[in-house]
This record gives sequence, structure tokens and C-alpha cells, in this order.
Amino acid sequence: VHLLTIRHEAQVFKSLRMMGVVVKDVYVPPGSAEGQHIRVSIKQIHPGQARNVIAAIFAAIFGTLIPLILDKYKIDHELMPCDPDFADTDAFCENYNIPKENSGNTIIVASKKEPYKYSACIVTARYKLDVNKTVRKLMGVKRLSFASADQTKLLTNMMIGGVTVIALPEDLDIYIDQNILDLDYIFFGGGWRSQKLKLPTKELSKIPNTQFIKGLGIPLTI
Repeated sequence: VHLLTIRHEAQVFKSLRMMGVVVKDVYVPPGSAEGQHIRVSIKQIHPGQARNVIAAIFAAIFGTLIPLILDKYKIDHELMPCDPDFADTDAFCENYNIPKENSGNTIIVASKKEPYKYSACIVTARYKLDVNKTVRKLMGVKRLSFASADQTKLLTNMMIGGVTVIALPEDLDIYIDQNILDLDYIFFGGGWRSQKLKLPTKELSKIPNTQFIKGLGIPLTI
């Protein structure tokens, strides 16, 4: 029996159990050590749970790049399982009792005209991104917009609700609201909707291409 196959089965089983899924069986056929084929049997508790299981499987098997990069740059972190239905900011904060000031949004911004230019901008859920002034000046582009879900997926290989500051393209500028450094920790997407990444804010400076920008975000009125 291939040891890597056993590891993939254990990863999937552990991830699903942490999500509260009743797992009957996980099986990776011999010769499929990289996870091309996998069979999972669960007891579906509510409609749509099977879809969440598929997302969790992809995160467990293919979401290995993020841990590798975290290890490469010796970034202290915690990875937290998350129900994909609660991956979006408001639902995540409400269901996991996370303060909005400690929840970071990684937003991909794109130029409206070719050749397209992109950046990743990070503000907390208590702020909205100042696209029209601060980001436009940083990128040197007159017309900007938030990247679509398809553009975000194509650029980052991540879904909305799972986009994280780690494992972004090497040539992508990452702008972080300077106010975030005043926090002890911050949550990001974990690369997939089924996990979140918690970082001490002092670790953010270890991430390549990051710049801390004063006034990147505009406080939201409560």
C-alpha cells in the first residue's frame, strides 16, 4: 500500500470530521497517490452538504502550496477548518465569533483596459477599500474595478471567500492597510472556502511583495 495514498485518505477523513461531516468511508485507489481518483461515502445531514465535501477534499489534497510557502518563509500561523457555506466575511464572523476588525478581506483589483494590471489589496471587514484614490495612485492606472470571480480564480487559482495573502503570483503587488499592524492577529481566506488562515500581524512583513499603505481603507459607518 502506498504511504502517500494513506496520507491522502487520512487528510480527507480528518478534514471532513472537523467540519462535522459523518464519514462512512474514504478510499484512494492504489496507483492514485496524487489524488486523481478518490471515493468518499458520507451520511448527508442537510441538502448541499455533498458540495461542501467536494470543496473540502480539494483543500485537503491539493491545498498543499500554501503550507509549503508558510514553511518556506517561516511564517507563524494557524489553519482553521471552515464550513464553505460560512466562508464569506459576514457569515464567517457571525458563525465563528470572529471580530470583524480581525477579519481581513483579500481583494483583487484590476484595470479596466488591456493590458490588464492587477494588485491584491487587504483591508479588514471594518473598512472599505479606497479604490478610486489610494489604489489608483498606487497602481498608476486611471480606471480600476474589483476583479470578477472568474478573473480572481484565473489569477490566483482561488475562489471568492477563500482568497488569501499567501501563494499569490510572484509578480503581484500586495497592498496591506497599515492599520492592520495595530492588531494582534488577523484571519484570511485559506486558499479554499473550507479553511481559514490566522496570522499574527507581525508575520505579514515576511510575505514577499507586501507594502503597508496608510489610508488604503476607509472606515465603514456602523
